[in-house]
Amino acid sequence: KKVLYVCYNRALTEEIEKQTFNTEIEVFNFHGLCKYFITKTGGRWKEPKDRYKDRFWNIETANLLSEALTKEKEKRWDVILVDEAQDFRKEWWISIMDCLKHPSESFCWAFADPKQNIFQLDNYLGEFDLRPFRLLKNCRNTEKIAKTAYEYVGETPNMFIHSPEGEDVKIKIIKNEVDLIPKINNLVSKLVEKEKIELSSITILTTKSTTKSILWTQRYKLDFDISTKRGKEHKVFFSSIKRFKGLDSDIIILVDVNNYVSELELYTGTSRAKHKLFILKTN
Repeated sequence: KKVLYVCYNRALTEEIEKQTFNTEIEVFNFHGLCKYFITKTGGRWKEPKDRYKDRFWNIETANLLSEALTKEKEKRWDVILVDEAQDFRKEWWISIMDCLKHPSESFCWAFADPKQNIFQLDNYLGEFDLRPFRLLKNCRNTEKIAKTAYEYVGETPNMFIHSPEGEDVKIKIIKNEVDLIPKINNLVSKLVEKEKIELSSITILTTKSTTKSILWTQRYKLDFDISTKRGKEHKVFFSSIKRFKGLDSDIIILVDVNNYVSELELYTGTSRAKHKLFILKTN
């Protein structure tokens, strides 16, 4: 059977591509899928950089995909897996369903976490006959990390029976942005020198876009190298929370946290940590 995996984030797409290398599974993020069909059928792919860009990414790309699928009728899939489905808009689901080989004999599976609905999109899964099957056990985090994450959304995690208790979550208060650089230098130094942790096992997540964080604009002051590309040897991966959705890391350091960050975003960021979680909060 032909299988298509679709998600929202490019970073998650790259990770799944590595894991499914040399298999029959085809992997796209949604807009990559749009671009593939649009250009294959002779359409023009031009990304606007003005005030119309939101309409392009949210609506026009899906419409152009539907139009392209009427021209390219051979490329279809028996099974479609949609990951991070809470990030998908209603218009997108129409064109995704058009990618199925047979309307009644092919299958679409959607995996969603309503608690990560940080884009505040309505859930349209029921309209496309996608019925929920709830995953009840948390198998990613330690108990202490899970409790911290779930507290942001007012819930208690149901842990897998063999989940370790783990270390306490460390919350460090800093006076202002300027203090972030020395604090994080000290933290990473302890992790690497005392605990012998590889830099590539550490991920720093910002509540902002990466380019607006002081950690990026003043990265020359860091005692270690950071990269916005995951998997770089001897470098710490640096990402926004939104771009890291669906992924995880052994160690997460959450920065640019203040009282204005939404609880949904804090849940999403903290729940990415598997073994250690540090939150650097600006007072």
